[in-house]
Amino acid sequence: MARCGPSVKSPTPYEIMDPYLDKEESEIKPKYGLTILCDGWISSTRLSIINFMVYCNGKTIFHTSIDLMAHVINKVGPENVVQIVTDNGSNFLKAEKRIMDKYNIFWTPCAAHCLDLMIKDIRKRKLMKTTIDSVRKITNFIYNHGVLLAMMRKQCEGDIVRPGVIRFATNFIALESIKKHRQGLRNLFNSREWEECGISKKPESRKVEEVVYSNSFWDSMHTAINILVPIYKILRMVDGDTWPTMGSMYEAIRLMKESIRAITRSY
Repeated sequence: MARCGPSVKSPTPYEIMDPYLDKEESEIKPKYGLTILCDGWISSTRLSIINFMVYCNGKTIFHTSIDLMAHVINKVGPENVVQIVTDNGSNFLKAEKRIMDKYNIFWTPCAAHCLDLMIKDIRKRKLMKTTIDSVRKITNFIYNHGVLLAMMRKQCEGDIVRPGVIRFATNFIALESIKKHRQGLRNLFNSREWEECGISKKPESRKVEEVVYSNSFWDSMHTAINILVPIYKILRMVDGDTWPTMGSMYEAIRLMKESIRAITRSY
């Protein structure tokens, strides 16, 4: 505006935020189409809420939090909506069938949630369940005893439990973290400080020691991590927002299945 000189009147904040923005929105929606994204969560007061986001022209914008999907579709215009992305909960499956019967709109299940369900099924296998239960036994025992926790942080130079980079990968991250600190944990339970500690005389402490010193436990962990690595790679890919991943998903899933099949062939 400065280049145009004082003869050109600049738009007011109201004009930019209201009529101009509405006009821009009305031009963009039919040009690029919209994808409605649904993300359900439960608040601290146990209130179920669905967040609706609208994806258009490479950007995702929060639209509203509500429990009526049809209301959102009508608000943004059914003719502008290309697809709806939700998780695979039974409530969403029923709702999406009704939506597709009523509107000419595609329903797409959330890739990250599909992979999370896949991990849950794999986790039921004996090797995975036993390994994850053993890891929980180690971490729960250490983090429930302040003195032992301080000793562990000294031997391992930090924590063995860390928050996940992505919300669906907690088991994989826990396994990798324990594997990384294998020697530190062994040093902990082999130290004089531990032997002189009163906690070491407890029956459950001996069980934890047995797990840490068990070669079969570490072998099982190695196998479990190798099984989860291909899934984790795709989770990182689909859970980010750096670039669109839809075009890469089918090939990535095919390679993931081949990797898991090769790893599990002998077990």
